[in-house]
Amino acid sequence: MKKIKNLNWWNININRKKIRSDLVKSFDKKLFSQGEISKKVENEICKKLKSKYCILTPSGTSAIFLSLLYFKIKINDPKKNEVIISDRSWISPAHAAYFLNLKLVFVDTKKDKPVPDENDLISKINDKTLCIICVQLNGRAVDVNYIKSKKKVLILEDAAQSFYSKTKNRFIGTNGDMGIFSFSMGKIVTSGQGGAIITNSNKIYKSIKLLKNNGIENRYVDKWNSPGLNFKFTDIQATILLEQIKKINETKKKIIDLYYFYKKRLSDIPNIELVDEKLVEGRIPLYIECFSRKKNLIFKKIKNSEKMLRVNYQSLHKTIYFKKYLGKKKSFKNSDNYSSYSFYLPSGPDQNIKKINILLNNLKKILS
Repeated sequence: MKKIKNLNWWNININRKKIRSDLVKSFDKKLFSQGEISKKVENEICKKLKSKYCILTPSGTSAIFLSLLYFKIKINDPKKNEVIISDRSWISPAHAAYFLNLKLVFVDTKKDKPVPDENDLISKINDKTLCIICVQLNGRAVDVNYIKSKKKVLILEDAAQSFYSKTKNRFIGTNGDMGIFSFSMGKIVTSGQGGAIITNSNKIYKSIKLLKNNGIENRYVDKWNSPGLNFKFTDIQATILLEQIKKINETKKKIIDLYYFYKKRLSDIPNIELVDEKLVEGRIPLYIECFSRKKNLIFKKIKNSEKMLRVNYQSLHKTIYFKKYLGKKKSFKNSDNYSSYSFYLPSGPDQNIKKINILLNNLKKILS
């Protein structure tokens, strides 16, 4: 098999002249902490997503933590301590709930896609439910509005992997009480680390702003209004982020083009397929997720596979310290299937197609 040099599972180029020049200007103006550039980013996000309010946070994880903390304070009932969540999720929302002493209720995914059925989520709602976390995985959407039409329940959209994706002509993250995003390196726009909360509720917006800033509005003249912590963003990160958000349509096109490139190439390779054979309108397939019963063979045969391919993370119910939440529910057949046999091929808007072609040729030899 042909050797491949310097092919990583994710590639996004932020070394652009405009970003670098803006960063220098921020340093010259001594704009370091959260300030006017952060506000510009929040306004740009609101404009792009047609949302009323946006609050930047240090990470997607902190955005989830603040959102759940707000729900817990708002409800103020220790008996309402259950958080319903998909078994297929990155660990962040589960950890946020865990540290807030909330009980996790896991829901298996659909057979044909790694997100839960809306009716399964609804069936878990009871008198102890605090909220549902709809994990909008890799641009896929749980139908939040359908759930809202059936039950009155607080909904947090974890759209960490779905910034700028749409469902039914609305941006993912804008349909629940709150939506969160991540701007870590493996995202459609990145500030290295970073996150955001969006909402259309002025009450939620004002409360979250206090929670993320030690309970104060102005550090120089304000009193202690309410309990809070320090989850401020920085203008340095905001400078890196702003230009990418403005040009997000260019990045979106690159990611979608890459998906169709893979779809064409993989159709000629046996024993491997895309998790989603059809691209739903509005979805941005951030990661190229594929499925193969010969996954272990692939990782064994491909040299430096840990750099070029990414193993999909384990299902939440497999986590040792979450076992106490399982009760009688021990089987998550569909979720385990994705955990065992799905993985990511090289993804991101700035991948080298020639190198990916070599990788796919090698895969064909392995799987034929």
